[in-house]
Formats: sequence, C-alpha cells, structure tokens
Amino acid sequence: MGKRREENYSGPEIQLLNTGLSGLYFSAKDLINIGKEAGLSDLPLKSRELILKQLFADSENSDEVKRIIRVKIDARVREYKELLSSYPSSRGTLFPMIQKANHTKSIMI
Repeated sequence: MGKRREENYSGPEIQLLNTGLSGLYFSAKDLINIGKEAGLSDLPLKSRELILKQLFADSENSDEVKRIIRVKIDARVREYKELLSSYPSSRGTLFPMIQKANHTKSIMI
C-alpha cells in the first residue's frame, strides 16, 4: 500500500491491512463476517481496504468491531501456538507472527 493511500487509514486499519506488520491475514469474507457480528449487515464484498474503512467508520459500532477483532486475533494466536507446539522447528516463523498479532491486538483499543 502506498504512502498516499495509508494517509486515509487509521493505525488499526493499516496494521490489519499489512500481514507483515500484523502477523495476521483477514480475508474480505472474514471482515464481512466481523461486520455482521458487530451488527453491520450492509457491507459489500469489495476490497479489504474498503471493508475495513467502513468497519471503522461507523463510530457507533467501532468498539464492538475492535472487540470482535481482538477475539479473532486471540483465536489466531492460539492456532499459531498449537502449530508451534506441533512443529517446534517453525519457531523462527511462528514466534514473530505471535508477537506481531499480540501487538496488533494491543492497538485495537
């Protein structure tokens, strides 16, 4: 994502859009499901960027969206830890992803 486009997004959005920063990947469908859980039923299946922008633009549901994302991050971290337990040699890949995911969760406040 270019610098100019990043200026239009908040910290949590930028973090979630960049797998390298967040250690996570949420597909457009995942994001739409998060919106549905938060009571936002009219999210169009478009780019992840646009869906995230809409999720965070609705200030009434923003806290609920962040709460749901934190829950989803916890689930992913558990999956990463299970994989790490099963495949200890993957530590070099999975441990940084766990750290990044936990950092991403910390900014979802």
